[in-house]
Amino acid sequence: MHLSQLQIFSKKRDASAIQKGYEFQHLKTLKTWLENRIGNVDEWIYCDFEEDIFQRDLAKEKIRLRQVKLYSTNFSFSSEEIQDTIANFFMLYVKGEYMFDAITFSFETNASVKNERQGNDADLLRELSAGWEDMPDDRKVRARERIRGMLRKYIEGEAVRRDGDSAVAEDVKRAQEVFASLSDEVLDHFIGSIHWQFDGLSTNDTVDQLRDEIVDLIGRLPLPQVGPAIATFSVLYTVVVDRSIRDDPEDRKLLSSDLDMALLNAGDEKAQWYAGVYEKWSPVTSMMEFYSGQFYEIVDASRFYRINMYDAGHKEVWMRLLDMFISNPDVEVKYRRKAIYEYLFLLVNPDPFSGKPIGSFVGQEDKIRYYFSNRVITASEEQIREDRMIFTMTSSQALVGNISIQAAELQEWGAAITGLIDSRLATNPRVDERCRLLELKGDFEMNIVLLQHEGAVKTAMDTFREIVPLLPQTSMYTIAPLVRTLEGYINLLVLVGGRQGVIDAIEEFLGEVRDTAVKAEGKHDTAHGFVERGGQYLEAGGLDNMLQALHYFHRAKSLWFADDAMEGHVLALLNISPLYAELGMNVVAKYHALCAIWSTWHSRDESKYNRLAQATGFLFTADFRQGAWVTALDDYEMFIRARMDWNPDGWEGNEDEMFAERVNDTAFMLYAGRQFHPEMGVYFDYKTSRWGALKDKYVQPAMENMEKLMDEGRDIKKVARRHLTNEPLSDIGPVRTISFNALDIQWDIEFENSYLMNAIGEEFTCMLQIFLCEIARLKKGLLKTGMSVRISVVQSPGYDTIKKHISADDWIAPIPEFRGKEQKEIGYHCATVSIMVKDLLQEYIAVTDEEFEAFWKMLHEKELVGEKACGVNPYQKVYYNAVSKDVFDAAQRTAFTSPPAEKVFGEAQKLLV
Repeated sequence: MHLSQLQIFSKKRDASAIQKGYEFQHLKTLKTWLENRIGNVDEWIYCDFEEDIFQRDLAKEKIRLRQVKLYSTNFSFSSEEIQDTIANFFMLYVKGEYMFDAITFSFETNASVKNERQGNDADLLRELSAGWEDMPDDRKVRARERIRGMLRKYIEGEAVRRDGDSAVAEDVKRAQEVFASLSDEVLDHFIGSIHWQFDGLSTNDTVDQLRDEIVDLIGRLPLPQVGPAIATFSVLYTVVVDRSIRDDPEDRKLLSSDLDMALLNAGDEKAQWYAGVYEKWSPVTSMMEFYSGQFYEIVDASRFYRINMYDAGHKEVWMRLLDMFISNPDVEVKYRRKAIYEYLFLLVNPDPFSGKPIGSFVGQEDKIRYYFSNRVITASEEQIREDRMIFTMTSSQALVGNISIQAAELQEWGAAITGLIDSRLATNPRVDERCRLLELKGDFEMNIVLLQHEGAVKTAMDTFREIVPLLPQTSMYTIAPLVRTLEGYINLLVLVGGRQGVIDAIEEFLGEVRDTAVKAEGKHDTAHGFVERGGQYLEAGGLDNMLQALHYFHRAKSLWFADDAMEGHVLALLNISPLYAELGMNVVAKYHALCAIWSTWHSRDESKYNRLAQATGFLFTADFRQGAWVTALDDYEMFIRARMDWNPDGWEGNEDEMFAERVNDTAFMLYAGRQFHPEMGVYFDYKTSRWGALKDKYVQPAMENMEKLMDEGRDIKKVARRHLTNEPLSDIGPVRTISFNALDIQWDIEFENSYLMNAIGEEFTCMLQIFLCEIARLKKGLLKTGMSVRISVVQSPGYDTIKKHISADDWIAPIPEFRGKEQKEIGYHCATVSIMVKDLLQEYIAVTDEEFEAFWKMLHEKELVGEKACGVNPYQKVYYNAVSKDVFDAAQRTAFTSPPAEKVFGEAQKLLV
C-alpha cells in the first residue's frame, strides 16, 4: 500500500468558496506574482487552489503550497489553526498526483508564537519555525511525536465520520493501516518541508507593510507603467481578485506573461497594440508566406519592445521571428536587411540610460557582411541613417574584439555610405531633402566611435550649420530631432566622462539652434491640443460641432506636416476624410483620402504603409456616397490590394469594421446598380469575375442577403437615399455631373468624363465644398438660398477666370492640367482655383460686397482656409498619384449610357443646414 491511500481522510476544502475577499491573501499573491516576474521565475501561481496560494514550477518539478492568514491571536502547538494547517498540509503531502514533485509548505501569518504555558508546546513551535534541520535530536523527537499525535487524532476523527459508509469502508481500513506503519523518516521529511513564518505584526501594520513592498516591486518591473505606482497596483490587484473567484482552478492560474498582458492592455494605445501583436506572434515558429504588412508589424513590435521594454524577456521571441525573414532566401533583400538591422539592435540591446551596449555582435559576422554587401543604391534617408547606425555599432564591436570584421571592410562600407550621401547632395535636391542629407552627413562624421575626437565633431557641427540658413525655405524638415539627438550625445559623454572640448563644440551649435527647435516642438504640443479640442466637439454632436471639429483637425494636420511628425499628419487626414463624408461633402472627403495616400507613400517609411488600407477605404466611401460607383469599384480593388500588401492580417477581415462595411457597400452597388441601370450587369459580372475568394466568400453572400431583404419588401431607393448624396452611377456616360445641395443651393458641376477632366472637375468641386463648409461654420447667412447653379468645368491651356455662360446661373470654369512640383507653382494654382470659387460665390451673396470681402479676408488670414483647401498638394497631383490612367480607361465609362435623371432622388438631400 502507498502513502496516497491516506488521501481518503482529506477534508474537501474549497478555499475559493469560503476565503474569497481576504485582502491579505490577495496581496500576498500579488507580491509573489511580481517577485516571479522580476526574477524571471517560470512558475504557475494559483489563487485559492489546494491552499491559499499554490505555486508550481513544472521545469524544476517543484510545488509550494502556502497558507497565508491574518490573525488577531498568537499561536502554539495547541492552537486549533496550527493543528488544522498541519493536517491539511499532510493530506496534500500524500496526494498521489504530487508524488514526483519536490513539495514544500508555508504557513505565513502576521501573528507571533505564544509564550510557553503548560502543555501548549509554544517553545517547540518557536524552535520548529527557526528550522527543522537546526533542532536538537531530542527536540525533533518531541516535535515528531507531537505532530504524529495531531495527525492520528485527525485521521481517527475522519474515520469515525466515514463510519457506516460501506462504499469507502475498505479504503478507510487500508488508510489507517498505512498511517499506523508511517516511518519516522517519512514524517521527518514532511515536517522538514514546512516553512513557518510568524511576523509578529498587527493586522494593520502587516497590510501596510505588504502594500509598501508591492509598490517597491512595481517600480522594478521591466515594463511600461500605466501611470503612478498606485494605478499599476490597482490594475494588477484587480486581476488577482478576479482570478481568485473563478470556479475552474485552471482559470485561477497566474503566469508572468499574464502580468505583462495586464499592464500592457491597461496602458496607452501603443502598449495595447503591442500586447495584441505579442500574443499573436509569440507562438509562431515558422513563416508560411511573406506579407509586407505582417513583416512591418513584427518590426514595429520588436522596435517598441527594445525602446520601451528592453529587459522584459520578450527579446528571444522577436529575434526568432526576425531570423525567419533573414534566413529565407525568397524574401526580398530590402526586407532581409531591415530584419538584420532590428535583429542586431535587439542583440546589442543598448541600455536606455547609459547608451552602453548590454549584449554583443559575437558570431554575427555573416549577417553584418550580408547587410553591407547588399546596399540599396537608391536608399532613402531613413535607410542611410540605419546603415550609419549599424556601421557605428559594428565599428564599436570590432574595436573591442567582439567580431572578426577587418578595418579594410569598415573603410569600404564607410566610404560607400558617405559617397552615397555626397552623390545625392550633388544632384541639387529640393531644400527639405538637402537638409535631411546634410543631417545624415554630419551625423556620420560624428560617428560615435570618434566622439572623443574634437576635429571630427567640429567638422560635423560645420556640416549641421549648413542646414540653418535653409530652414526658412523648408516645408517639411524640422531641426528638432537633430537637437534631441545631440542632446543625447552630450548626456552620454557626460555619463562616460567625455572630453570637455567635444561637449563644448556640440553645446555651441545647440545654443545657435535650440530656440528654433523649441518652436518646432511647440507645434507638436499645440497640434495635440487641437486634436483633443476637436474630439470634444465631436462628442458634443450636431452639425455646428462637427464643423468645429473639422476646423481643429485641420489645424493639427497643418502643424504636423513635417518629417518628424508625418504619422500624426496622416492620422489627421484619416480623421478628416470620414467627417467630410458624414457631412455629404464627398469630394472633399475624397481629396483628404488621396492626400493620406500621397503622404503615406511619400513618407519613405514602409512600416507605416498599412495606413494605405485605411486611406483607400475612405477613398472608396467618398466615391460610393457620391454615386460614382464605377470609380468606387476601382477604389475597392485598390483597397483590397492595399490590405493584401500592407495589412498585418492580410486582406480578409471578418471582425474588421472597415472591411465589413465596404463589403456591404460593394454588394449593394453590384445589386442595386443592376436594378437602377440593367446594362451595367455585364460590366459588373466581368469586374467581379476576377475577385475569386473575395466574391465567393464575402460579396456574393452579401448580395444574396440583400436580394432576400428586397423580396421581403425593403425599398431599394430608400436604402440608396440613406447612403448617397447623388444619383447612383453618376460617373458613366460621356459627361459626368457632380450634384449636391449645400446651404439650400443646388450645385451641379459638369465636365467631360475623361481621366484628365475627372481630376480637374473634382478639383474645382473640392475647392467649392471646402468654402461652403467654412461658410456653414462661420456665416450661414452669407449666401442666398433656393438657388440652382450649374458650372461647366473645361480644360484650359492657361490660367483664366470663371465666366458666365448661358444664363446668370450657368458658368464655365476653365482650369489647366497641373503637375508642377515647385511650391510657388503649387501656391499659384491653388490660389487661381480659389479665386474662381470666390468670384462664383460673390454672385450669390446675401450681404454687401464689403462684408463679403471682409469675410473672405478673414477666411485666409485668420481661419487659414488655404491650408484646408491645398494643405498637402493640389487635388490634381494627389489624384494622379493614386489613380492610374490605365485603370480608369479600362472601365470605359463613356461606353455606357447615362442613367435616367432623378432615378433615386426626387429632391436632393439638403446638406450643411
